[in-house]
Amino acid sequence: MALATLNLFCNITDGALQMSATDGSPYTIPALTVGDELQLVLTFLRRTSGSIRPSFSSINPSGISCKVAIGPRDGSPDALQTTFTVTGQTLTGVLNLNTAALSSAVNAGEALYLEIKLVESGYAYSVFSTRVTVNKSVTDSGATAPTPVEDYMTRAENLGTFQKKVGTAGEALILTSAAGVRIALSASDSGTLEVNIV
Repeated sequence: MALATLNLFCNITDGALQMSATDGSPYTIPALTVGDELQLVLTFLRRTSGSIRPSFSSINPSGISCKVAIGPRDGSPDALQTTFTVTGQTLTGVLNLNTAALSSAVNAGEALYLEIKLVESGYAYSVFSTRVTVNKSVTDSGATAPTPVEDYMTRAENLGTFQKKVGTAGEALILTSAAGVRIALSASDSGTLEVNIV
């Protein structure tokens, strides 16, 4: 399935996602799809000035453990990632949405939430949680090709419609007149042309 990238700038001071490391405007997670794999790129920020014209500083992720989960608010995530790689000032990891639990939850119409939890200096705390939309997939790894529409002839229809350059032994060419008379043209074993009304 598709590998989509989700860049999340998490302001842990206000418990919110924002547009970028410098733009504190709220960010809304787009609708997700069952079966996708999300490439998560997480940047954690602290607000360092007031709320009117705020500024932010990046948190060094090297000493941070992170969990990202999607599921109901019952402590049993339907999709979970706990392994991340430090890349500069970000944590990167893949959240697999191709789980039976998530597919079942979506089919049942359950309310689903995305939660980001950090463990920093031995303390675990949730820094962000929000309701998310997860849609069913149009196709999946087990999907079969759709049945050809009538515009596409099947092999049997092609064989019954078009004359091959070299026919099989004993095969006749059938011609039909405007009045519906059918004539079979075939080759005899002596090499002559045989014409028969059928």
